[in-house]
Amino acid sequence: MLGAGSIAVSTAWALSGAWLVIPFMLIELTALAVAFLVYSRHVNDGEKITLDGAKVRVDVTEGVKTETLELPRQWLRCVRDSGHQGLVRLRSQQSELVVGRFASPVNRERFYREFRSAIGVS
Repeated sequence: MLGAGSIAVSTAWALSGAWLVIPFMLIELTALAVAFLVYSRHVNDGEKITLDGAKVRVDVTEGVKTETLELPRQWLRCVRDSGHQGLVRLRSQQSELVVGRFASPVNRERFYREFRSAIGVS
């Protein structure tokens, strides 16, 4: 739909004799296709956190890459940054993982409260 308007206007000008608009339309449509491809690579970015008995499993997906980290629940600390973004850090022994980059500040705060409650931290 986005490219249809450009094609219609360019075709109308080309039919009236202004053929020079065709290369610019092709450049515009190529840029639009590239933008959609870049967006489609990151549409599923996110974090999935699973509480599984004695472990907490965190799957982080960015682009086509997924990283998985398992943290022992008994050593896990959930800390919230004091900055304006308020990212949540999961710390366990020597591992630390920042979560909440894909959530709004309100949802990040809600996750922080609910997650601390779920892992048994008051």
